[in-house]
Parts: sequence; C-alpha cells; structure tokens
Amino acid sequence: MNRLDFHSVATLLQNHLIETADMTQIVFISTLFSCFVNDSDFSFDEGLCCKWIKGQAKISPKIVSYYQIPKHQEEMYADMEEEVFLMISDVGALVKDLHDLLISDVSVSELKRSQLLAYFDDNDTSKAAVFV
Repeated sequence: MNRLDFHSVATLLQNHLIETADMTQIVFISTLFSCFVNDSDFSFDEGLCCKWIKGQAKISPKIVSYYQIPKHQEEMYADMEEEVFLMISDVGALVKDLHDLLISDVSVSELKRSQLLAYFDDNDTSKAAVFV
C-alpha cells in the first residue's frame, strides 16, 4: 500500500521527469524547495536528501516550518508551476497519479482528503501546482 508522504510524491515527480532532466538528488530537492533555498543558508547533504526521497528520514523541520507560512506556500506553488512543471513530461498524468495516491491512502481521513481534493484540477497548471 502506498501512502501519501514525501517519499511517494517525490517518487511520482521523479517518474514523470522528462528524459533530459538528469539531475542529482540535491538539485531535485533544491528545485522542489527553491524559495526556501533562496531565503536560507541551509545546505543540503546528498546522503540526507537520498534518505528523504527514499522515505528513510523525515524532511528537515526547518523546511517544514518555513512552508507553514502562507506567503511561502504561495511561493512554492509558483516554484512548482514555473520550475518543477517545466521538467515534467505530462503534468496532467502526474496530477492524476497524485490524485489516485490520495484516494487510495486509507490513512488519510475523509476530512483531509476532501480538503486536498478541493485543489484538484488536472486541466489548469496553476491549480495543479497548488494540488501538488
């Protein structure tokens, strides 16, 4: 059973990368968390990034707390649409796969699932960025 967690989402993102987007894990993480990288002096460690992507360690609390601020969430949506989506071969397929993951994860409550699905739209990249 797949769970809706960073590991699963990162795996789906990587699976949907265009073939020419051959990047290290640090570059991948730096792209996902672009505004955090630009606003902090946090340095990423290759081993830790690998553990985050493989689901062997939780994302740094510094990153999590940074994105709890609504302004930073808005910046992340923009980064997703303007940077990450440019490397995705089919954004609609990615969003559908994330939707299916959300629907199939029995550990997500109906309330939280409904809240997340309110942002689901696989035909509008701005709305898709918010959903992702």
